[in-house]
Amino acid sequence: MKIVSSIVLAALMTFAAPFALAQSTDEILNQLLRPGGWIYEWNPGPTNKLSPDHFGLTGHGEMLFQAQGDAVVVTIQNMTVSTTCKRDVTISGGIVMFNPCIASEVKLHFDPADHDFPFKGESAIYDWRLKPK
Repeated sequence: MKIVSSIVLAALMTFAAPFALAQSTDEILNQLLRPGGWIYEWNPGPTNKLSPDHFGLTGHGEMLFQAQGDAVVVTIQNMTVSTTCKRDVTISGGIVMFNPCIASEVKLHFDPADHDFPFKGESAIYDWRLKPK
């Protein structure tokens, strides 16, 4: 009986996983596209090898994610280095990915239980977090 229950549970998880992922992607997209936008912060991550005096080691700015046809783009206003850019966004496997104005690829994870910073993640040397504006 225990083996049969395990097989049934595994089968249900196999069929439910794609549906759960689709809901997760929709939920992430709905959150990202909030009209007010986001305030973001970055700090050196655990793999940071830069000098503590490195310009822009910590910083902040604003982001606005928008749907443009079938694509999602983000407009990033980097307040620390006074620059603005627009980048394509990819959402895959529950991860939001984009290239910010002056750093390498950012990968954000959505945590609906965290109301202060629901999106957190990392790039090659920084930890990133977003809070609703």
